Amino acid sequence: MKTYFITIVIFLTIVFMGQEMKPETQRYSSLISEFSSYTINSFVHNTNESIEDYSNWLFISSDKDMQVRYKLEKQEGNIGYFSVQFRINFEDKSSCYSSNCEGYYFTFGYPTLDLMNNIYSHYKFYNTFKDIYTMPELIPLNLKTRNGSYIYLKKEGFFFMFNNNELQANMFYNCVDEILSGNALKNRCSGPGSYRNIYEDSKAISIK
Repeated sequence: MKTYFITIVIFLTIVFMGQEMKPETQRYSSLISEFSSYTINSFVHNTNESIEDYSNWLFISSDKDMQVRYKLEKQEGNIGYFSVQFRINFEDKSSCYSSNCEGYYFTFGYPTLDLMNNIYSHYKFYNTFKDIYTMPELIPLNLKTRNGSYIYLKKEGFFFMFNNNELQANMFYNCVDEILSGNALKNRCSGPGSYRNIYEDSKAISIK
């Protein structure tokens, strides 16, 4: 009986406090409720936006047929570990028309976790290779930018939000050019005066 009486008293006290709540307090309570609802909805929205498979095939350079796509395999804190695949697009060729074009020199570069340098892998993709090449190791990427924004992967590639605008994240430092027989190592990816002097033929993996 004593317990029942105490319960009734507590209940009446709560009801009384609720009725006496000042409008300002009610407003803050409403804001907290709205914020909680926004947070939950944002989480659901982001979950629905996430991709469980690879992104679309993306051109590494607009004038060459080499393509890349990405898939998030796991994430630990701000570090995402991605599977990366390459291919030559033979369906909509825009380059490598000449008879002496054998394929593409290609350097793929991604940033170190401290965002201070790049890690490179080098390839020779020959036209005889009609399949998809998967990098044997997952690449780790820091998904937090210097300004505190977070990078995320969509079908169209990597993006981040800045001032409520979705911007493309240019995270990779790549170079691709045609392999022309009789023109060994003369390309825009290596040598003085090249577009990006990052390709190293001695380290290149031949994909045939």
